[in-house]
Amino acid sequence: MKTILIVEDVALNRDLLMQLLEDDYALVMAVDGAAGVAMAASHTPDLILMDVVMPGQNGFQLTRAISRDPQYADVPIIMCTSKNQETDRVWGMRQGARGYITKPVDPAELQAKIDALISENPRLKEFKSQIRIDVTPDGLQIQIVDDQNRPMFDSGSALVKPYMRDILREIGAALGGVENRISLAGHTDAAPYGNGDRGYSNWELSADRANASRRELVAAGMPDAKLGRVV
Repeated sequence: MKTILIVEDVALNRDLLMQLLEDDYALVMAVDGAAGVAMAASHTPDLILMDVVMPGQNGFQLTRAISRDPQYADVPIIMCTSKNQETDRVWGMRQGARGYITKPVDPAELQAKIDALISENPRLKEFKSQIRIDVTPDGLQIQIVDDQNRPMFDSGSALVKPYMRDILREIGAALGGVENRISLAGHTDAAPYGNGDRGYSNWELSADRANASRRELVAAGMPDAKLGRVV
């Protein structure tokens, strides 16, 4: 299991990050810069989440010190801060940060992140015209459409078609790095379902298709715990 060092002086923010990450990573906490240096030395984290405004050494100073230390050359630092000015972001990246996230993360920023993941991933780029991403009041909605009007499942079945499996697996690999939890919804057409077991209708078929999609996403590496609901 990968280890993440969280350097954050506010207990509420530490708790929120812990709830988000604890199922998938081993977490090490530090409440200020001095503790962050000590924890980095004793635990050799795989990644560091760095606040900026802290007592003593601030996050910019600590990022500069750690990123210039040869023993941490391969340890990326992501700044996670309420400092949302462009000058802050630029300064943070100049200190050696690999990423800069402002609190709280908004859906539009998250959409841009997923769009970037699609563009940077050769396989997802191949399917870009078939992936629709929209900001809704509930967060991000990701839809998969087929530009050739092919069915995504066998008729009356939750068996995923091969080309649909390819898309789902590439999305699953990309979503592994997204902070937010995911919900899945299955759909069918309006045609009555009459060939299954007694009591099995389009309602059950929709849920089974959503669950089949979940299995493909998880198989691609997206943590199962990231899923908030499947309907």
